[in-house]
Amino acid sequence: MADHSARETGWWILLWALALTLPLGALAQPWLFPSRSAMPVVPRQPVAPSVLITVGGLSASRVHHLGHARETTPNLDALVRHGLSITETYANGNHELVTTASAMTAECPVAHGVQAPGDVLAPRLQTLAERLAADGVSTAAFVGNPALIGRGLDQGFDLFEARPGGSADELLTEALAHILDPPDPRQFVWIDLADLLAPYGGAGLDPTRFDPTVPAGFADARADYGLPIEAFAARGWGRTEAGWFAARYDAALFELDAALGRFLDALDAAGELDYLTLTVLGTSGARLDEHPGFVGGHAVDLFDPSIKVPLLMRLPGQAVRGLELRRLAQPSDVGPTLLRLATRRSWEDGVGRDLERTIRLQQDLHGQVFSSGRLLPVEGGEPRAGLAVRYKGVKLLGGPHGEQAQLFELATDPGELFPVTLQPAQVEAIFGMSPEWHTRCDP
Repeated sequence: MADHSARETGWWILLWALALTLPLGALAQPWLFPSRSAMPVVPRQPVAPSVLITVGGLSASRVHHLGHARETTPNLDALVRHGLSITETYANGNHELVTTASAMTAECPVAHGVQAPGDVLAPRLQTLAERLAADGVSTAAFVGNPALIGRGLDQGFDLFEARPGGSADELLTEALAHILDPPDPRQFVWIDLADLLAPYGGAGLDPTRFDPTVPAGFADARADYGLPIEAFAARGWGRTEAGWFAARYDAALFELDAALGRFLDALDAAGELDYLTLTVLGTSGARLDEHPGFVGGHAVDLFDPSIKVPLLMRLPGQAVRGLELRRLAQPSDVGPTLLRLATRRSWEDGVGRDLERTIRLQQDLHGQVFSSGRLLPVEGGEPRAGLAVRYKGVKLLGGPHGEQAQLFELATDPGELFPVTLQPAQVEAIFGMSPEWHTRCDP
């Protein structure tokens, strides 16, 4: 009788052990074997290192998952399958220096003072790197764009490696060595890539991947880029050559995307990819064959190809996967978001907003977003200040105080080819919809 009771007790213990083990094992399985599970990987630590990759000239109009017909970006597209893409992101300025300053300070260009190439960020402004360093996070930067070097963007970095003209592979390889030697859960690494600035991909690029008719050496020199209509035509160039510029850009983007893929594969092989927050941000767009004039131009207008940029994120443990959010965002939101994810602290000042709620609850962050920049007249002359306001399904272009204002209805006119002219009172009403931006950021 005692033996029977003991056996019965043993069976109950075994049944309870199985009951407890199976659900716990099911919960633990995505963590232990993430590649075997369709469920999001469970984050393994509350504090995660952060890697921010900025790319000057990365236009949303040329990224495959954002609608470009050519398969230019297989690795960026795969990144979205493991994370998220905010598909309505507009740069704070039409030059990457201006936008990068906004991403690092959460401010609009007027407030941080960097409004044109050559401007320097004022030391009085506290950058993302400074805020992270104050919380004990180590900071490092690897910067390839010469326009960003010596402009005050090194504020707060323990290590700032200037690599003007360095390729994506070179910069990503150097950054990878820093990230892994040794891995640190409290580090922030900024990598800036310049491969999509003129000449696209560098002088040795082979653009025939996307158009076999492109002649060898076409657009190898900076002087070939951003020509006004008259100068473009004077070379005997027309629509064919404009298409060659686009094919060259796409080939350069494909090569940059491949370098990014090698970087991600190396992080994954080292077992670090699922531990970190990875952000890829375009800081300016590219002017190709969408509008007449300035083919291959840079910082010449405020049409969507020049200011609509990708913003992609992969969160620790793939907490979000395959999410494409059609929400208005700006690079100035990146600083507050990365600060929150790295330290759980809020960025109290500035116009940038933390994207966490937008990601978690898929709620709107901004009613309107604003971009500013210098505009070059197609017919020649001095550049003038310009402002773009994007809200709902429309976009306003004009001077900073409504001069020569034009409205584009993007649902029916995505190419921004058929403007509706507005009266000053109508422009003022649009500005009044966002008084904080109007009073704080009006250039």
